[in-house]
Amino acid sequence: MVKRADVAALAGVSPSVVSYVLNGGPRHVSEPTRLNVLAAVKQLGYTPNALAAGLRRGATKTIGMIMPSPVNPYLAELADQIEEQAAELGYSIQISISRNDREQDIGSIRGLLDRQVDGLIVLSTSAFESLQALGRDQVPIVVIDHISERSRVSSVHVNNELESRKAVHYLHQLGHETIACLSGPQEVPTSDERISGWRLAQQESGFSDSDSLIVRAPYTAQGGWDATAELIDMTNLKPTAVFVASDAQAQGLLAALSERGISVPSEMSVISFDGSATSRFTSPPLTVVMQPAQEIVEIALNELLRKIAEPNSEPAHIVMNCQLIERASTAAPAR
Repeated sequence: MVKRADVAALAGVSPSVVSYVLNGGPRHVSEPTRLNVLAAVKQLGYTPNALAAGLRRGATKTIGMIMPSPVNPYLAELADQIEEQAAELGYSIQISISRNDREQDIGSIRGLLDRQVDGLIVLSTSAFESLQALGRDQVPIVVIDHISERSRVSSVHVNNELESRKAVHYLHQLGHETIACLSGPQEVPTSDERISGWRLAQQESGFSDSDSLIVRAPYTAQGGWDATAELIDMTNLKPTAVFVASDAQAQGLLAALSERGISVPSEMSVISFDGSATSRFTSPPLTVVMQPAQEIVEIALNELLRKIAEPNSEPAHIVMNCQLIERASTAAPAR
Protein backbone atom coordinates (compact mmCIF):
# COMPACT_ATOMS: atom_id res chain seq x y z
CA MET A 1 0.00 0.00 0.00
CA VAL A 2 1.32 3.44 -0.96
CA LYS A 3 1.85 5.70 2.05
CA ARG A 4 2.10 9.44 2.48
CA ALA A 5 5.83 9.04 3.18
CA ASP A 6 6.27 7.41 -0.26
CA VAL A 7 4.65 10.44 -1.91
CA ALA A 8 6.87 12.75 0.14
CA ALA A 9 10.02 10.86 -0.84
CA LEU A 10 9.17 10.96 -4.54
CA ALA A 11 8.26 14.65 -4.43
CA GLY A 12 11.32 15.54 -2.33
CA VAL A 13 9.27 17.13 0.47
CA SER A 14 8.31 16.28 4.04
CA PRO A 15 5.18 14.20 4.77
CA SER A 16 3.60 17.26 6.42
CA VAL A 17 3.87 19.20 3.15
CA VAL A 18 2.01 16.37 1.40
CA SER A 19 -0.77 16.77 4.01
CA TYR A 20 -0.89 20.54 3.47
CA VAL A 21 -1.35 20.03 -0.26
CA LEU A 22 -4.01 17.34 0.02
CA ASN A 23 -5.94 19.10 2.78
CA GLY A 24 -5.66 22.60 1.33
CA GLY A 25 -3.81 23.85 4.43
CA PRO A 26 -3.37 24.91 7.11
CA ARG A 27 0.00 26.17 5.80
CA HIS A 28 0.57 27.73 2.38
CA VAL A 29 2.50 25.67 -0.16
CA SER A 30 4.05 27.28 -3.23
CA GLU A 31 2.48 26.44 -6.57
CA PRO A 32 5.51 24.57 -8.00
CA THR A 33 5.70 22.42 -4.84
CA ARG A 34 1.95 21.78 -4.90
CA LEU A 35 2.09 20.62 -8.53
CA ASN A 36 5.12 18.43 -7.76
CA VAL A 37 3.25 16.72 -4.89
CA LEU A 38 0.13 16.19 -7.00
CA ALA A 39 2.25 14.64 -9.76
CA ALA A 40 3.76 12.23 -7.22
CA VAL A 41 0.27 11.37 -5.91
CA LYS A 42 -0.88 10.58 -9.44
CA GLN A 43 2.24 8.59 -10.33
CA LEU A 44 2.00 6.41 -7.22
CA GLY A 45 -1.80 6.15 -7.22
CA TYR A 46 -1.93 7.34 -3.64
CA THR A 47 -5.38 7.53 -1.98
CA PRO A 48 -5.54 9.50 1.29
CA ASN A 49 -7.11 7.71 4.24
CA ALA A 50 -10.24 9.80 4.70
CA LEU A 51 -11.23 7.82 7.78
CA ALA A 52 -7.99 8.64 9.61
CA ALA A 53 -8.22 12.27 8.58
CA GLY A 54 -11.75 12.47 9.91
CA LEU A 55 -10.76 10.92 13.20
CA ARG A 56 -7.92 13.41 13.64
CA ARG A 57 -10.25 16.31 13.10
CA GLY A 58 -12.88 14.81 15.40
CA ALA A 59 -15.68 15.88 13.03
CA THR A 60 -15.72 16.19 9.27
CA LYS A 61 -18.67 18.63 9.04
CA THR A 62 -19.90 16.27 6.33
CA ILE A 63 -23.25 14.50 6.08
CA GLY A 64 -23.76 11.46 3.88
CA MET A 65 -26.92 11.24 1.79
CA ILE A 66 -28.09 7.93 0.35
CA MET A 67 -30.74 8.23 -2.34
CA PRO A 68 -32.32 5.74 -4.74
CA SER A 69 -31.95 5.58 -8.50
CA PRO A 70 -33.73 6.49 -10.66
CA VAL A 71 -34.26 9.85 -8.99
CA ASN A 72 -37.80 11.19 -9.39
CA PRO A 73 -38.68 14.92 -9.20
CA TYR A 74 -39.71 14.77 -5.55
CA LEU A 75 -36.48 13.04 -4.45
CA ALA A 76 -34.49 15.55 -6.50
CA GLU A 77 -36.21 18.35 -4.59
CA LEU A 78 -35.42 16.66 -1.29
CA ALA A 79 -31.77 16.32 -2.29
CA ASP A 80 -31.57 19.99 -3.32
CA GLN A 81 -33.14 21.04 -0.02
CA ILE A 82 -30.74 18.84 1.95
CA GLU A 83 -27.68 20.34 0.23
CA GLU A 84 -28.96 23.90 0.56
CA GLN A 85 -30.03 23.66 4.20
CA ALA A 86 -26.95 21.65 5.22
CA ALA A 87 -24.70 24.34 3.71
CA GLU A 88 -26.48 26.97 5.80
CA LEU A 89 -25.63 24.87 8.87
CA GLY A 90 -21.97 24.60 7.82
CA TYR A 91 -22.09 21.04 6.48
CA SER A 92 -21.22 19.63 3.08
CA ILE A 93 -22.97 16.61 1.54
CA GLN A 94 -21.49 13.38 0.18
CA ILE A 95 -23.93 11.42 -2.00
CA SER A 96 -24.24 7.67 -2.52
CA ILE A 97 -26.76 6.20 -4.96
CA SER A 98 -28.77 3.12 -3.99
CA ARG A 99 -29.79 0.89 -6.90
CA ASN A 100 -31.85 -1.74 -5.04
CA ASP A 101 -28.95 -4.18 -5.36
CA ARG A 102 -27.83 -5.34 -1.89
CA GLU A 103 -24.17 -6.07 -2.75
CA GLN A 104 -23.74 -2.91 -4.82
CA ASP A 105 -25.47 -0.83 -2.14
CA ILE A 106 -23.22 -2.22 0.58
CA GLY A 107 -20.11 -1.35 -1.43
CA SER A 108 -21.33 2.20 -2.07
CA ILE A 109 -22.31 2.70 1.57
CA ARG A 110 -18.93 1.40 2.77
CA GLY A 111 -17.25 3.98 0.57
CA LEU A 112 -19.42 6.71 2.06
CA LEU A 113 -18.81 5.61 5.64
CA ASP A 114 -15.05 5.39 5.02
CA ARG A 115 -15.12 9.15 4.51
CA GLN A 116 -16.07 9.38 8.20
CA VAL A 117 -19.25 11.37 7.68
CA ASP A 118 -20.73 12.78 10.88
CA GLY A 119 -24.16 11.34 10.10
CA LEU A 120 -26.39 9.95 7.36
CA ILE A 121 -29.67 10.98 5.79
CA VAL A 122 -31.24 8.05 3.97
CA LEU A 123 -33.90 8.52 1.27
CA SER A 124 -34.11 4.84 0.39
CA THR A 125 -35.63 2.09 2.52
CA SER A 126 -33.59 -0.59 0.71
CA ALA A 127 -30.38 1.36 1.45
CA PHE A 128 -31.38 1.55 5.11
CA GLU A 129 -31.79 -2.24 5.12
CA SER A 130 -28.29 -2.54 3.61
CA LEU A 131 -26.94 -0.28 6.34
CA GLN A 132 -28.49 -2.55 8.95
CA ALA A 133 -26.92 -5.55 7.23
CA LEU A 134 -23.54 -3.82 7.54
CA GLY A 135 -24.10 -3.37 11.25
CA ARG A 136 -23.20 0.30 10.94
CA ASP A 137 -26.22 1.80 12.65
CA GLN A 138 -23.95 3.32 15.30
CA VAL A 139 -23.51 6.20 12.86
CA PRO A 140 -26.24 8.81 13.50
CA ILE A 141 -28.94 8.19 10.89
CA VAL A 142 -32.23 9.82 9.93
CA VAL A 143 -34.44 8.10 7.37
CA ILE A 144 -36.80 10.25 5.32
CA ASP A 145 -39.33 7.48 4.82
CA HIS A 146 -41.61 5.27 6.88
CA ILE A 147 -39.70 2.69 8.93
CA SER A 148 -40.67 0.60 11.94
CA GLU A 149 -40.96 2.60 15.14
CA ARG A 150 -39.16 -0.30 16.80
CA SER A 151 -36.05 0.76 14.91
CA ARG A 152 -33.32 2.54 16.84
CA VAL A 153 -33.05 5.03 13.97
CA SER A 154 -34.95 8.32 13.71
CA SER A 155 -37.31 8.97 10.81
CA VAL A 156 -39.30 11.81 9.25
CA HIS A 157 -42.14 10.87 6.94
CA VAL A 158 -45.75 11.42 5.94
CA ASN A 159 -48.60 9.01 6.62
CA ASN A 160 -48.87 7.54 3.14
CA GLU A 161 -52.01 5.54 3.86
CA LEU A 162 -53.89 8.44 5.45
CA GLU A 163 -52.92 11.02 2.83
CA SER A 164 -53.75 8.65 -0.05
CA ARG A 165 -57.12 7.95 1.53
CA LYS A 166 -57.84 11.70 1.68
CA ALA A 167 -56.91 12.09 -1.99
CA VAL A 168 -59.31 9.35 -3.09
CA HIS A 169 -62.11 10.75 -0.93
CA TYR A 170 -61.55 14.10 -2.68
CA LEU A 171 -62.27 12.32 -5.98
CA HIS A 172 -65.40 10.83 -4.43
CA GLN A 173 -66.57 14.33 -3.49
CA LEU A 174 -66.25 15.30 -7.15
CA GLY A 175 -68.56 12.42 -8.02
CA HIS A 176 -66.10 9.70 -9.09
CA GLU A 177 -66.87 6.14 -8.07
CA THR A 178 -64.69 3.86 -10.20
CA ILE A 179 -61.16 5.06 -9.50
CA ALA A 180 -58.06 3.26 -10.72
CA CYS A 181 -54.82 3.19 -8.72
CA LEU A 182 -51.41 3.52 -10.36
CA SER A 183 -48.82 2.66 -7.72
CA GLY A 184 -45.14 1.76 -7.52
CA PRO A 185 -43.12 -1.47 -7.47
CA GLN A 186 -43.99 -4.14 -4.93
CA GLU A 187 -40.55 -3.98 -3.28
CA VAL A 188 -41.02 -0.29 -2.35
CA PRO A 189 -42.96 0.01 0.96
CA THR A 190 -44.63 3.31 0.05
CA SER A 191 -46.29 1.58 -2.91
CA ASP A 192 -48.31 -0.73 -0.69
CA GLU A 193 -49.06 2.05 1.82
CA ARG A 194 -50.55 4.24 -0.91
CA ILE A 195 -52.53 1.33 -2.35
CA SER A 196 -53.85 0.68 1.16
CA GLY A 197 -55.08 4.29 1.41
CA TRP A 198 -56.81 4.00 -1.98
CA ARG A 199 -58.40 0.70 -0.93
CA LEU A 200 -59.65 2.05 2.42
CA ALA A 201 -61.27 5.07 0.77
CA GLN A 202 -63.00 2.92 -1.84
CA GLN A 203 -64.31 0.54 0.82
CA GLU A 204 -65.49 3.35 3.09
CA SER A 205 -67.52 4.86 0.24
CA GLY A 206 -68.92 1.51 -0.88
CA PHE A 207 -67.06 1.47 -4.22
CA SER A 208 -64.98 -1.25 -5.84
CA ASP A 209 -61.46 -1.88 -4.57
CA SER A 210 -60.90 -4.74 -7.01
CA ASP A 211 -57.27 -5.66 -7.69
CA SER A 212 -58.20 -5.27 -11.35
CA LEU A 213 -58.18 -1.50 -10.76
CA ILE A 214 -54.55 -1.53 -9.55
CA VAL A 215 -51.56 -1.12 -11.86
CA ARG A 216 -47.96 -1.18 -10.65
CA ALA A 217 -45.11 0.55 -12.44
CA PRO A 218 -41.71 2.10 -11.63
CA TYR A 219 -41.78 5.54 -9.98
CA THR A 220 -40.74 7.21 -13.24
CA ALA A 221 -42.38 9.09 -16.11
CA GLN A 222 -41.63 6.10 -18.34
CA GLY A 223 -43.38 3.88 -15.81
CA GLY A 224 -46.49 6.07 -16.00
CA TRP A 225 -46.36 6.12 -19.79
CA ASP A 226 -46.06 2.34 -20.02
CA ALA A 227 -48.89 1.78 -17.53
CA THR A 228 -51.35 3.87 -19.54
CA ALA A 229 -52.32 1.09 -21.95
CA GLU A 230 -53.26 -1.15 -19.02
CA LEU A 231 -55.30 1.62 -17.42
CA ILE A 232 -57.32 2.51 -20.51
CA ASP A 233 -57.87 -1.17 -21.33
CA MET A 234 -60.03 -1.54 -18.19
CA THR A 235 -63.05 -1.61 -20.51
CA ASN A 236 -65.36 -3.48 -18.14
CA LEU A 237 -64.49 -1.30 -15.16
CA LYS A 238 -64.40 2.07 -16.96
CA PRO A 239 -62.58 4.20 -14.35
CA THR A 240 -63.28 7.92 -14.58
CA ALA A 241 -60.29 8.90 -12.42
CA VAL A 242 -56.81 7.67 -11.48
CA PHE A 243 -55.03 8.05 -8.17
CA VAL A 244 -51.30 8.04 -9.01
CA ALA A 245 -48.68 7.28 -6.36
CA SER A 246 -46.04 9.73 -7.69
CA ASP A 247 -45.78 12.89 -9.76
CA ALA A 248 -43.23 11.25 -12.06
CA GLN A 249 -45.68 8.50 -13.03
CA ALA A 250 -48.47 11.07 -13.44
CA GLN A 251 -46.37 13.09 -15.88
CA GLY A 252 -45.89 10.04 -18.08
CA LEU A 253 -49.56 9.15 -17.76
CA LEU A 254 -50.69 12.64 -18.83
CA ALA A 255 -48.42 12.56 -21.87
CA ALA A 256 -49.66 9.12 -22.90
CA LEU A 257 -53.32 10.02 -22.40
CA SER A 258 -52.83 13.13 -24.53
CA GLU A 259 -51.22 11.09 -27.31
CA ARG A 260 -54.22 8.73 -27.26
CA GLY A 261 -56.66 11.63 -27.50
CA ILE A 262 -58.07 11.16 -24.00
CA SER A 263 -58.88 14.52 -22.44
CA VAL A 264 -57.90 15.31 -18.83
CA PRO A 265 -59.99 16.03 -16.82
CA SER A 266 -63.16 15.83 -18.96
CA GLU A 267 -62.66 12.13 -19.75
CA MET A 268 -60.24 11.12 -16.99
CA SER A 269 -59.32 12.92 -13.79
CA VAL A 270 -55.78 12.48 -12.45
CA ILE A 271 -54.50 13.18 -8.93
CA SER A 272 -50.95 12.37 -7.84
CA PHE A 273 -48.87 12.05 -4.69
CA ASP A 274 -45.74 14.18 -4.01
CA GLY A 275 -46.44 17.75 -5.16
CA SER A 276 -43.02 18.39 -6.69
CA ALA A 277 -42.44 21.74 -8.39
CA THR A 278 -42.74 20.13 -11.84
CA SER A 279 -46.37 19.17 -11.11
CA ARG A 280 -47.37 22.81 -11.72
CA PHE A 281 -46.05 22.72 -15.28
CA THR A 282 -47.70 19.60 -16.70
CA SER A 283 -50.55 19.91 -19.16
CA PRO A 284 -52.93 20.28 -17.45
CA PRO A 285 -51.30 21.20 -14.11
CA LEU A 286 -51.66 18.32 -11.65
CA THR A 287 -53.91 18.20 -8.63
CA VAL A 288 -51.56 16.81 -5.98
CA VAL A 289 -51.07 15.57 -2.45
CA MET A 290 -48.14 17.84 -1.62
CA GLN A 291 -45.44 16.57 0.71
CA PRO A 292 -43.80 19.47 2.60
CA ALA A 293 -40.27 18.86 1.29
CA GLN A 294 -38.68 21.96 2.82
CA GLU A 295 -40.11 21.31 6.28
CA ILE A 296 -39.31 17.58 6.12
CA VAL A 297 -35.65 18.34 5.38
CA GLU A 298 -35.45 21.04 8.06
CA ILE A 299 -36.77 18.64 10.70
CA ALA A 300 -34.62 15.75 9.43
CA LEU A 301 -31.42 17.82 9.61
CA ASN A 302 -32.28 19.15 13.08
CA GLU A 303 -32.93 15.60 14.24
CA LEU A 304 -29.65 14.40 12.72
CA LEU A 305 -27.68 17.17 14.44
CA ARG A 306 -29.40 16.26 17.71
CA LYS A 307 -28.34 12.63 17.28
CA ILE A 308 -24.77 13.68 16.41
CA ALA A 309 -24.62 15.77 19.59
CA GLU A 310 -26.43 13.13 21.71
CA PRO A 311 -25.65 9.74 20.14
CA ASN A 312 -27.25 7.77 22.99
CA SER A 313 -30.53 9.69 22.92
CA GLU A 314 -33.80 8.03 21.98
CA PRO A 315 -34.77 8.08 18.28
CA ALA A 316 -37.68 10.22 17.11
CA HIS A 317 -40.33 9.25 14.55
CA ILE A 318 -41.90 12.41 13.19
CA VAL A 319 -45.00 12.33 10.98
CA MET A 320 -45.69 15.33 8.74
CA ASN A 321 -49.01 16.39 7.23
CA CYS A 322 -49.56 16.86 3.51
CA GLN A 323 -51.68 19.44 1.72
CA LEU A 324 -54.08 18.74 -1.14
CA ILE A 325 -53.51 21.28 -3.92
CA GLU A 326 -56.38 21.42 -6.41
CA ARG A 327 -55.39 22.23 -10.00
CA ALA A 328 -56.76 21.55 -13.47
CA SER A 329 -56.27 17.77 -13.76
CA THR A 330 -59.40 16.89 -11.76
CA ALA A 331 -63.08 17.65 -12.29
CA ALA A 332 -66.50 16.05 -11.88
CA PRO A 333 -66.98 13.03 -14.17
CA ALA A 334 -68.88 13.47 -17.42
CA ARG A 335 -72.47 12.25 -17.24
